[in-house]
Amino acid sequence: DKPIRKSIAIPKLYFPNNENLFSVRKLRRLASRQSNLLQKKGRAGFLAYCFFNFVLYTVGMVWQWSRITVETSSSNIRTAVFRKYGTVFAYVCAASQLLKLAKLFTAVALSGPTERLLQFLQHQLGVNENVATALCIGTMVVVWGVVTTLPILHDYSSLRHVLLLDERLVHSLQPV
Repeated sequence: DKPIRKSIAIPKLYFPNNENLFSVRKLRRLASRQSNLLQKKGRAGFLAYCFFNFVLYTVGMVWQWSRITVETSSSNIRTAVFRKYGTVFAYVCAASQLLKLAKLFTAVALSGPTERLLQFLQHQLGVNENVATALCIGTMVVVWGVVTTLPILHDYSSLRHVLLLDERLVHSLQPV
């Protein structure tokens, strides 16, 4: 004497499942696979990753530096320029973190040409792989330093010139 239950078919509405294309778990696995591939490439993979970061940080710093203005209301020019540098560097670091997966893919793709570059340097300069790697990284550091310092020095000198002109104008307008 049990009551008979009728099953009512409820129409299934479209809800995307948990295994969507951009799930965090899939992205982590993909990043882990690319990282493992990069580690298997050895020094060439490391140098390729360094090269991509070099390009990203150099272009990013120069582009963001030209985009962001310095606050000229500050009486200390050096502080204003350092504040701008901190802001620009924070933007570039954030972009670098957002592009982490793209950096891994690109570094894996660049590891072949990087390996050939290391072999070329070893053969032409007659040095071992450690020295060739250090030369490449040292060159990137020096070029990055020079390229990112030039806009900073330009802003500093421009602001200093503007403040000097402003002081001269204020002194020339005062009654004698």
